[in-house]
Amino acid sequence: MRKNIRLMCLGLLSCYAQLLPAQNFTLPVRLDYPLLKKALMSQLYTGENNTAKLWQDKPGCSFLTLSDLKIAGNTGQIQLVFEWSSCKGRHGRYFFLPSGKR
Repeated sequence: MRKNIRLMCLGLLSCYAQLLPAQNFTLPVRLDYPLLKKALMSQLYTGENNTAKLWQDKPGCSFLTLSDLKIAGNTGQIQLVFEWSSCKGRHGRYFFLPSGKR
């Protein structure tokens, strides 16, 4: 009985929510870049010499490894700069600037 009442209340709330128009709003968030880097290093860069193996096949011939992470802010966006190496022997730099406007 209680389950039915909860489902009915949830259904009424969802009908009411559909009647209200959606509105956009901006929520400014301040990021502590050293804290963000520490979180990424502890979760993603767990390999030897603080590397992140994003992909590696079973024989170990093909791989994609990231290292030397740098984080900065650039015009309201987060900039991640890192070194990468792949199975083809290519080395380089990759810049990732996610856009907040999609």
